[in-house]
Order: sequence, then structure tokens, then C-alpha cells
Amino acid sequence: MNRKMGFGAIVLLFGVMIFGCDTEVVDRTPSLVVATELRANGSIHITWNAVSGASSYEIAFRTNLDNPSVRRNVGTSTISTFTHSSPPFTVDVITLYYFVRAHGSNTASDGTVRRWTSGWSIPGSVHR
Repeated sequence: MNRKMGFGAIVLLFGVMIFGCDTEVVDRTPSLVVATELRANGSIHITWNAVSGASSYEIAFRTNLDNPSVRRNVGTSTISTFTHSSPPFTVDVITLYYFVRAHGSNTASDGTVRRWTSGWSIPGSVHR
């Protein structure tokens, strides 16, 4: 799904409100998100399929899959891997759900650069 927006437009896509000028919302959602705990140091290694044209990825997690309002951003990456070095495992938190979305830009035939962002991925989870 492609939606082109002009100045002042607002689009709601996968529950994410995007404001922008010359922003294009493109369905280029990262797929096959896998989260693996690295037992040696307790960090979580996250991988996903790269998205064509993406210049960066945003990584977030939730401790409760049923409550999207508690998604917390943990970082960005320019490649299709990320390591969360301080996952918040506690006695009450034993499963983390990781989400990824892509950001990029392309140039239209008239030379206009259009930024785009994807929706959040289906989560990959890790259980301790």
C-alpha cells in the first residue's frame, strides 16, 4: 500500500500516526524478526529480513503483547541486526517481544526526495 502525502497531511497506518511534508508511507514492513538471548552476557540479538531501500531501522520492545501502548524504543540500526545490551528481565518480566520498522527515502522522477516509513513488524520474542 502506497499513500503519498502533501504538506500538512496525517496518515494513520498500523496504529502509528505520521505527520509530514513530502512523506510517502510505504508498506515495506520488516519480516521474520528473530530475537535470541546471548547467554554469555545476557543481551538479546535481534535479526530481521532487510527491506529494499531502507536506510535505517527502529527497534522497540514490549513486555506485554496485548498492550501496544507500552512499546519502548531501544535503538536504531543501519543494518538488519541489533543487540539490546540491557534487556529488562525481572522476576515479573520473563518474555520480551521485539518489533522493527524501516525508514528510507526515494527520489521521484521530478527530483523530489520522499521519505517513507513502514509499519511495525510482527514481533519476534525471547523467553527466559
